[in-house]
Parts: sequence; structure tokens; C-alpha cells
Amino acid sequence: MKKVIISLFMFYLIPLNNVLAQQNEYWLQSGDIALKQANLQIALKNYNYFIENNSEDPIGYLHRAKVYSLMGRNMESKMDILIAQRLNPLSLMYVNPSLRSKYSAKKSFDFNYKDLSEAFVKSPSRYKDYKKIFEDLDIAHSQDALIEEVIYELNNKNIDKAEDLLSTIKSTELNQALLYDLYGKIHLKRLEYRKAIESFSKAIDINPKFSIAYHNRGLCYKLTGDLKKAEDDLKSAIDLNSDISLFYFTYAKLNEKKGKTKLALEHYSKALEIDEDYEEALINYSQLLKGLGEYETAISFLDEVVIKNPNNEDYKFHKANLYFVYGDFDKAIKEYRNFLDKYPRDKDALFNLGLSEILIRKTDKGCTDIENSLEINEIEERRYIYNMLCN
Repeated sequence: MKKVIISLFMFYLIPLNNVLAQQNEYWLQSGDIALKQANLQIALKNYNYFIENNSEDPIGYLHRAKVYSLMGRNMESKMDILIAQRLNPLSLMYVNPSLRSKYSAKKSFDFNYKDLSEAFVKSPSRYKDYKKIFEDLDIAHSQDALIEEVIYELNNKNIDKAEDLLSTIKSTELNQALLYDLYGKIHLKRLEYRKAIESFSKAIDINPKFSIAYHNRGLCYKLTGDLKKAEDDLKSAIDLNSDISLFYFTYAKLNEKKGKTKLALEHYSKALEIDEDYEEALINYSQLLKGLGEYETAISFLDEVVIKNPNNEDYKFHKANLYFVYGDFDKAIKEYRNFLDKYPRDKDALFNLGLSEILIRKTDKGCTDIENSLEINEIEERRYIYNMLCN
């Protein structure tokens, strides 16, 4: 009989808990509606109800702090923020754009060819850079179109097609260095670094003033961890031709790897001086600024790129990040999901999606998405955030 009573008690308790949870959310939502209608007293009353029944939930204090601030009751507003911070320091992300920018995952372009299907994989093949040095190479103009097509396919990660096209170009004394360089890029994207270095070295032997081959060999050295040789080659590339933005971009990436943030910023800035429309440099520059706490400047740069490229699939991640920092969490969630449609296992988008969901009180869903991102790649700082928000 005792077991029957306990079972009945649990049967009625579960629906009761659901009702209480719905009531708590009702007070919070009612307060939000009243606040939007500038009915501060009703908003305050609803937030007070929520806090009375959820004294350990920082969100209520943060909502009430807004009302107190609008009422001119600044001391009480500050006190509520302090209480929320004491309950959970990360809860201040709800009201602080700088914290949202600080803790959200960021993406920058890199030369990572382990998975060419990932977003933000940077190609060292920019036709506009090659065009700047074609006069020095003295290549016959009849081959320009075919070379451009090879570079186009390399940029679009169609390595086999690029190789097929390259094999149709007849080797001559004038173009031999360039062909070795392009074959080197094919080896590079296939992670065949030794073969790539050999190809770039042959290009340099044939034409010691071939600046872009120095750059590409330097990139190989960077990817294989030989940072001294990488720096020597990148300096040689710049000494031979200081008007190629790609060289400064790669030198900036090298300085990032070496932890020299100031030098990295200087080289991204130089790349942008040469080519103000160099979007990859603009994005990477903005991400470094974020890391230094210059959130407003960084966001303005990101905004510029996103506005110019509203339909770019990769940039949907940054578009979502902008919405997230601005506090428009519903739009952020939509854009993260759009990005995840193309890159379903992107750990950064999953993590930021989870944060966005948590901040609109979809905690279970948000914590699941963050947990899924950690299963793809365990990152200590993100595990800390998960523990603070989900446990």
C-alpha cells in the first residue's frame, strides 16, 4: 500500500513541477512584455514574483536590474547585477555584449588542408596576385586564360581538375618555374609537403626572383613546423615584391602562430593597405582585435564583410556572431543553423548555437548543442563554460 501511495505522489508531483516551471517562465515573459510597453511597475512586479520563487536563478536579477535602472534606482540595479554575478559570473553575458563577444567561438581563415570541405580554409592561390608578377615572369598572354583556370580550380579545392588542366600546358623555358610552382600547390593541398617543397625549390632554382614561390615554400615550412625557414622565405618574398597582399597575410598568420599578436596586426594592416577588399585579411584582423578586447572596432570590420556578402555560405557564421553580440538571439540561432546545414559538425557553430539557446532560456537544447561541440573537440575553456551554465 505504501508503494502505491508513493507512486501516486510521484505521478501528481511531475505535472505539478511542470506547472510551476511554466508559471515561472510566465512571470519572466510577462515582465518582458510589460518592459517593452514601458509599464515598469508591472514589469517589476512580475520579476519580483520570479525572483521570490527562483532565488538562485541569476536571470531574474538581471531582468530586474534593467527595470531599476530605467526607474533611476541605480544602487538597486547595481546590487541585482552583483547578485547575478555572484550566482553565476557567466550570466552577465545576457546583458553584456563584450562578454558575449569574449566567450563566443571565433573563426579566422587559415591554411588548413586536412579537410578541404571545412569552412574558412584559405587558399594561397590568388589570381590577382599572380597577375601582378606576370610581367616579371614574361609569360605569353595566350596562356593566361588556362593558368587562370588552374588557379580558379585550386581556389575552389578541385585539386584533380586543376592537375588535369595543368598537364595540358606545354612546358617552355619561360613558364617552367610557374608550372613547378602550380604543381607545388597541388602537392601542398594533398598534404604532400616534401614534394611541395621540392617543386617550389625547383621553381626558385629556375627563377631566383620568383617571389610567389618563396611565399609558397615558406607556407609549407610553416605547416610542417619549421618556423625559422618559413620566416626566411616570407621575408624573401616580400623583399622581392612588397606589393603582394597575400605575402603579408601569410606573414601575419606566422606571427599569430608564434604568439606575436602586435606583428600579426601590423601585417594584416599592411595587407589591407594594398588591397582594401581583402576579406580574409579583414576577418582575421577583426578576430585578433576581439582577442584584445577591441570589440566595437572588430564588429565594425565584420559588419562590413557580411554586408558585402549577404549570400556567402561561410560568412553566415560571422553574420550569426554579429546577431549574437548585438543580443538578437533568435536571428543568431537561425543563422547558426543555416551554417550548420552546410557544415553539420562545425564545433564552433554548435558551441555558439548552444550559448544563444541558453540565453533565451532553452537551456536543455543549448546544453546539448554545447556538449555535442565538446564531443567533436574538447576545449578546456568551453568545458568550463558548459559546467558553469549547464551543471
